[in-house]
Amino acid sequence: MKWTKEEIRRIALAQSAEDHGCSPEDFEASEHRFFPASVRKNARVYLDLPAVREAIADITGFWLSHGADGFRLDAVTSYYSEDKAANIDFLAWLNKAVKAQNPDAYLVGEAWADPDTYAQYYQSGIDSLFDFAFAGPEGYITQAARGSKGAAWYGKRVQQMEETIAQQSPDAVDAPFYTNHDMARSAGYYLKDDGSRAKLAQMLN
Repeated sequence: MKWTKEEIRRIALAQSAEDHGCSPEDFEASEHRFFPASVRKNARVYLDLPAVREAIADITGFWLSHGADGFRLDAVTSYYSEDKAANIDFLAWLNKAVKAQNPDAYLVGEAWADPDTYAQYYQSGIDSLFDFAFAGPEGYITQAARGSKGAAWYGKRVQQMEETIAQQSPDAVDAPFYTNHDMARSAGYYLKDDGSRAKLAQMLN
């Protein structure tokens, strides 16, 4: 079954109105239509609705049928606010749904947290998670490129992370990265760099 954007909007609207004890019309006409914190806390309700999950699966199936090789999943630690177990369960469902559509599809998630936390998200079976320990002005890559840490130290960090991930999901692939659009621009990570440190960092990326 295919769900239109309007149908999905109306499903969410009906649930929001029920949460606030009013009609969908009154809810839509009120300031609550901007989904304040009281509504965002009920994200579990919306993502657990069978109709919403069916719509999500329709969307992933559509893009896979049009040649997409997979999906980058934003803010996977926030699907159910701070409920880590619920976030992992939803990712497990999504991973299973996508792999049923295309076993070779690749899923990578953004879990902006400490390594011990985002490593646990591999329990979902997701292929990869961006490895934030490697990123940013004080990440492993920058420290190695700056020379404050040596090659052996960097290699050990890579090995430790791979071992940690394997304990959660043997088939997962780590996804370290250097920087992204939410971080300070990497050109400013090094003082008086002639370009060699930036090039080394890109090589390690």
